[in-house]
Amino acid sequence: MPNDAPSTHRLPDDLQVRLAAAGVTDPASLEAAVQRDPALAADLQAFAAANAENLAGATMAARIQAFAAVEDSEQMMAFWQAVPAGWKSR
Repeated sequence: MPNDAPSTHRLPDDLQVRLAAAGVTDPASLEAAVQRDPALAADLQAFAAANAENLAGATMAARIQAFAAVEDSEQMMAFWQAVPAGWKSR
């Protein structure tokens, strides 16, 4: 699988620009931005809904890569703590 394949789950440029303009740098600033801007929240939700399958696949791929990169018990503990609670009960 080539690494130069286009990413179908990448945010459109206009949404990236709007997020940057809103000062989004982490989950907390994203939450604040969508609270302040209902249109941004709606547009992000629409993107997520339209790309749910691709986003889920990308999330799973990222988790598998993170798991494969674990080198010791400390990193395994950090990996496990980052796994959402709902995934742990599957």
